Amino acid sequence: MGRENEDLLHEFMAAFAAGDDGTLRRLVHADIVDHTPPPGAAPGIDGLLYAVAGYRQGFPDLRISLEKVVADGQDVVGYGRIKGTHSGSFFGQEPTGRAVDFGYIDIYRVRDGKLADAWHLEDIAGLTRQIAATGLERSA
Repeated sequence: MGRENEDLLHEFMAAFAAGDDGTLRRLVHADIVDHTPPPGAAPGIDGLLYAVAGYRQGFPDLRISLEKVVADGQDVVGYGRIKGTHSGSFFGQEPTGRAVDFGYIDIYRVRDGKLADAWHLEDIAGLTRQIAATGLERSA
């Protein structure tokens, strides 16, 4: 089960980065519970697709790496980095044209081979600093 859940998370993150709604619908329960949704997100799969669309709109060249995955029973946890160029509106933040690189941690509960619950934490402070170009950006 551990390896299957790791593979599920890898496939999910690739579909998220690509904005592949069909694959996301196949990998995620329609009634997924996002315990940390973005503002304005509806419940279930529609809220997840809203978040994906928001990231893809804000960062059309979105790239997501998955650097560490830990699976235990029905839970799978991933750490990685989100990179892209802020060239579109991102949840109301007008584009700046700046490159961003920030970390995230996601925790998912898997039920029947699909993602059923989600908890996630993005380094929004780091993202905000990079968009604002305060000089505190992550060193490349």
